[in-house]
Amino acid sequence: MSMNHLPPIFLVGSERSGSNLLRSLIGNHSMVEAPVAPHFFDVWNGMLKHYGDLRRKDNMAFLIEDMLEYANHPFNDWGLKVDVRALVQQHGPTSFWDAFDLLYRSKAEMHAASVYACKGNHIFNYAFQVKAKWPDSKFIYLYRDPRDHCASWKKKPMHLKTVWDSIEKWEREQRRCMELATKHGIEMFFMSYEDLIAETPTVMTRALNFCRLPVEEACFQTDRDKNADAASRFVYWENIDKPIIRNNARKYKKDLTPSEVELIETKAGAVMDVLGYSCETSRRWQRPFAHDLRLRFQRRWVSMKHRDHLAKELKILHSKHELRDAIRGRSAGRNVIHFDVEFLRPTA
Repeated sequence: MSMNHLPPIFLVGSERSGSNLLRSLIGNHSMVEAPVAPHFFDVWNGMLKHYGDLRRKDNMAFLIEDMLEYANHPFNDWGLKVDVRALVQQHGPTSFWDAFDLLYRSKAEMHAASVYACKGNHIFNYAFQVKAKWPDSKFIYLYRDPRDHCASWKKKPMHLKTVWDSIEKWEREQRRCMELATKHGIEMFFMSYEDLIAETPTVMTRALNFCRLPVEEACFQTDRDKNADAASRFVYWENIDKPIIRNNARKYKKDLTPSEVELIETKAGAVMDVLGYSCETSRRWQRPFAHDLRLRFQRRWVSMKHRDHLAKELKILHSKHELRDAIRGRSAGRNVIHFDVEFLRPTA
């Protein structure tokens, strides 16, 4: 297998901010493969201890076999077939990051692409490890008006059940992304969802230039044929095979109450100022009496109200989580060498 060596592209930001649209657009480039993300970083963050010393080929093969099985689950649907033992023998991976890279590059090579783009959740939490492994990797930070972000979660409350939950997470994650650039010197391309949908050719041209990729018009629009399967698989991806909705902004005007808007602007006003979103309230929302109790009641009420929707949409996710748990149990039960003395000895 002839692996390419172009630096990968990582898409960072919060869920429900248009990241799958961006993934599909950049994945339309003839040189880029941008598959559905199996979220390897998050999933294996607590499981690596079970695989022992990854400098041993048998331990590494166990890891890649498990990651491959997870990537090929119907939710992720990579459809990737590789000879794991041959891959390990040929490329000599010695770390989790090597395993990640081999699988993504194998997926890219499967589609004759020379670079891959990864949209895993919470990549901003692993930015230092990413930069240590791939110093020339490119980061694109996509953000969205927090009021529309919270309205989106309110309409389809899968993980986050209240506006309080969604704005707390949004504010924390935007600060984390911005601090990577402003405090830790990680170069990032900042992109707003509103600009992406309104001025797609201009914004994508700048993003491709940042990634040092030739500009291709295919990245200016969605590809119905390419994305139809993913769009039908999960309701939260339902628009990625449709033409870009140019006016899909400021929907919060009809979906949020005035109190919810003031809550958002009070909690996240400082970040909104930095990102260029104008506030329209006094930003003086006050925490009500028994706030925590109210939140618990509201979360339960939302779960009951949307019970049928959640049961339907979470079915395939539950299947993926069951596979994750099976892999965790299997990896924990293996008899592996955790610290290989031969590797630990200093070389002459």
